[in-house]
Amino acid sequence: MRAAAGATQTVPLDRVVPPGNWLLARLPTEDRVRIERRLERVSLGTHEVLYPTDSVIRRVYFPIRGLISIVAEFENGRVLEVATVGPEGMLGISVFLEDYSAHQSAVGQIAGECLAMGASAFDDAISESAAFRELLRRYSNAYMSLLAHTAACNGAHRTAHRLARWLLTCQDAARSDDFAITQEYLANTLGVQRPAVSLVAERLRADGVISYRRGRMRVLDRGSLEGRACECYSKIREEYEELLT
Repeated sequence: MRAAAGATQTVPLDRVVPPGNWLLARLPTEDRVRIERRLERVSLGTHEVLYPTDSVIRRVYFPIRGLISIVAEFENGRVLEVATVGPEGMLGISVFLEDYSAHQSAVGQIAGECLAMGASAFDDAISESAAFRELLRRYSNAYMSLLAHTAACNGAHRTAHRLARWLLTCQDAARSDDFAITQEYLANTLGVQRPAVSLVAERLRADGVISYRRGRMRVLDRGSLEGRACECYSKIREEYEELLT
């Protein structure tokens, strides 16, 4: 399937993902203030493992800046990204569904910051705020939609279009045109061989869309990158808006 060229308009990053955590920002002021008292600000490191596979979830995270990858691990050592969590959401939504097990690993992908809360404090916040419960119910639906889109995207779209979509997601989460990422990790994320990523990245570099050096990526032309991405990027954003509003 070809990319939906020109389907997405170029907008400033602060309009794509507003400051702070997008999910918490949608709470009524009184509820948000009460919940924020239970939160602490923590750093998010690149490759930092927040949830090992099959571990007990003891904290939930609301990213402010940065990106967390949910990855499936296979017996042959291969890993494949199945979802991401950035400033638009939270890590640990299964706790809301009374499932305290991390069935996949959660790993810091783009360094940044999160607001963290213990699982027991999270349970208390849920019981105290009907608005918080309703928001998390809606987010659960949005997250399930993200999983479905990711699976469909991996099977239907070419590497070049998926890489463009993924770089836009990284840029949004980093809140910066410049972020650290390796081609090896991109290959694992997209489920392809590294030479395939190198070929696409070189084409983007030659066309002046990105620059790439020593593990750092810089987006030079967001509009062009949007035009090369598959339609999943804009569809996921639209569904988040619709489900969370």
